[in-house]
Amino acid sequence: MVGRPALHSGVVATAFKAPPHPMPTDARTFHTERLIAAAPARVYQAFAEAGQLAAWWGPDGFSNEFESFDFKPGGRWIFVMVGPDGARHANTNTFVDLQPDARIVIQHESAPRFLLSVKLAPAAGGTHLSWTQVFEDAAVAQVVAHIVEPANEQNLDRLSALLAHDAQADGARAGQLAAALIRNVEDVPLTRLLRDPHYDSRGASLAQGTAARKLGASFDVLAPGKRSCPYHLHHAQEEMFVVLEGCGTLRVAGEMLPLKAGDVVFIPPGPQYPHQILNTSDAPMKYLSISTQEAPELCEYPDSGKFMALGSRDTAQRFHAIGRRGSDLDYWDGEA
Repeated sequence: MVGRPALHSGVVATAFKAPPHPMPTDARTFHTERLIAAAPARVYQAFAEAGQLAAWWGPDGFSNEFESFDFKPGGRWIFVMVGPDGARHANTNTFVDLQPDARIVIQHESAPRFLLSVKLAPAAGGTHLSWTQVFEDAAVAQVVAHIVEPANEQNLDRLSALLAHDAQADGARAGQLAAALIRNVEDVPLTRLLRDPHYDSRGASLAQGTAARKLGASFDVLAPGKRSCPYHLHHAQEEMFVVLEGCGTLRVAGEMLPLKAGDVVFIPPGPQYPHQILNTSDAPMKYLSISTQEAPELCEYPDSGKFMALGSRDTAQRFHAIGRRGSDLDYWDGEA
């Protein structure tokens, strides 16, 4: 008795089907071809990994229970194919020839015996797969032809579904990673900070909403003849500025240093490096501001004698206080 599953040697798949290949004149041979929307390496992997092969091998409604899987030339592949009705069909195979990303040849040892040759070739849009199944007995081949031909196509369909699902999952994962790790300065909305007559800039946080934990970053556009934030220094965080476009001046530690596109500025924390960026040109100046996100933080403003204390980085419960030197309170002030 010929068990149906033993006649079905799966095929690789995609949503795009090539026209059926003409039936060979040899009555023992069945042949089909497909264009698969995946690279040859990915298609080959679907054969080479037991978990993936078990997920798609066989016609619709069948599942597989692998007993042994030794994917190498001469290696044995023994499994039970379980039909929709629960019937169990033993299958024994030997891997005859394996050429990574190019060729898989399998000898089906169980009755009816046949040799399956799968060839993979790069093609526009993915992989051209050629599938040739040669039975030892021509009479048996013709008896089971009505089963083998649709079963092979169903194998192709099942692999197509597996690879399509992988592609969708990869796309979703890529989208999640991009949202967490990448920002483009052309895409972020800018908020204007204007205080006449000296301050006029537009900027946006780049790190907000990303996976960043220790780095802050913003994109800033400074109007011609204007300053960024007031002259200040940090006691905790370290800063870096990258000039992308335009030119200006870095006021730092009492000096005025020229800046141009391509310059990278490093500002360590501490009272030695009060700083401020000025656009001393007649065109907008664009730059990145990058800093370590330290908490707590204390900023000083030498021009005005102010200071600002910042507590937790949690914006929902952030401690934020601005004062001026000389208004110190006694340690016990207000205490019982």
